[in-house]
Amino acid sequence: YLELNSVKFNLGEVLVAVTSQGMILSRERQVRLLHDWPSEVSSMYLYGDNLRLQQVLADFLLNALQFSQSSDGPVMFKVISRKRPIGTDVQVISLDF
Repeated sequence: YLELNSVKFNLGEVLVAVTSQGMILSRERQVRLLHDWPSEVSSMYLYGDNLRLQQVLADFLLNALQFSQSSDGPVMFKVISRKRPIGTDVQVISLDF
């Protein structure tokens, strides 16, 4: 059983927190960590479980860093967003990480 919270949160804050978590391991392993996301993503407010999202994204990023060598090149944390209107005031946003 998993209980998810649904709160309004700033996606940019979550992405910065995830990147910050990855920077520590990135320095230790001497693997360059890059990030790439549109500026609109940083100011996006979403409804959902921000802590769970941060936890999942950080786990993926830390695994990528853990199993990468500096000779493999940088690890890129990239976000691609797509919006689809479902009415006059509401949009569904798909995010690829």
